[in-house]
Amino acid sequence: MARPGASVHLGGTGRAMAPIRDHSNGYNVVSGLILTGSGPNGGALFNAYDRVVGNEITCPDCWGPAGAVMGGDGFILYGNIVHNVSTLDPGGSNKTYHAVYVTGNNIEIAWNRIYNTKAYNGIQINHDHSPGFYNQSYHDNDIADVNGSGINLSTIDPSSGYVRVYNNVIHHVGVAMAPDSPGPHSCLAIKGYGSATAAGTVDIYNNTMVDCSSYLNTNPSDDSSCAVLVPGKQLNVTTRLVNNIVYQPVYAGTAKQNVYFCGGGSIGTVSGSNNLWFSERAPRSTAPATSYGTIANPRFVSPTDYHLVGGSPAIGAGIPFGGLKSDHDAAPRGKPPAIGAFE
Repeated sequence: MARPGASVHLGGTGRAMAPIRDHSNGYNVVSGLILTGSGPNGGALFNAYDRVVGNEITCPDCWGPAGAVMGGDGFILYGNIVHNVSTLDPGGSNKTYHAVYVTGNNIEIAWNRIYNTKAYNGIQINHDHSPGFYNQSYHDNDIADVNGSGINLSTIDPSSGYVRVYNNVIHHVGVAMAPDSPGPHSCLAIKGYGSATAAGTVDIYNNTMVDCSSYLNTNPSDDSSCAVLVPGKQLNVTTRLVNNIVYQPVYAGTAKQNVYFCGGGSIGTVSGSNNLWFSERAPRSTAPATSYGTIANPRFVSPTDYHLVGGSPAIGAGIPFGGLKSDHDAAPRGKPPAIGAFE
């Protein structure tokens, strides 16, 4: 941990692959440091139940399969700034490199800011050939400038424990395709690749999602570009959406696509209510979004400030859900609460 007021910089571009690497049994605290990884598989590597709080993490020349931050069982990531990831390559990282990459159970990632990244996903939850993960919480993060999906829940098993995504602000993501492979371009991707032991539900509530699919300006025909990607082939996973705002600007491909839901051809199991959907241009389809909320302009303060102005149809239009007592700003939730990340 850095002393108050100190500037402690570990690693650097062209230097160590990992600015910090935990080979112990975990249960360490890392705080107040500036961490810079470098090169293939570069990034800050943590072990079980490590707690990473208030650091600045970069990885300008990194590519995968890895992430600028990596963690496993019991990993906690609070209040960090993760930026300048894979930015030295104009095309961004390969498909298997991410800003934050975690595998395991009992994980909480909260109050972080992820931006200025050309990594393929903001937060990636996956491990090949593993059963699905559970007891995971992703909340109050600000995620922007991601080539793939803001949050990608690839390997989850909500039947074995909770999986929750709430109070996040996810904006300007789905920017570009990875240079080595196509893939989804969305604010949230719920793939459920890992085997689930039984039917279960992932809860996604009170998030604000803006400009999720900029890749539709490059490839208007891409059917994996939307706000919430829920593939039809996922088994035993229901995606429940409550009190979320989705705002999509005009894309070259808006009229050809469903900019709210997609699955690369078919959509999986969805439930929920009290969501607010809006697109600046009429999309090809609004189904099934209209089954889980209404189409209306949420009326933000500005194109870059997603707080709600007076008279917004999102104010007081939500329902109490998940025991949520405060918003993204830590302001008390109303009774009834607003839709989205901000009261």
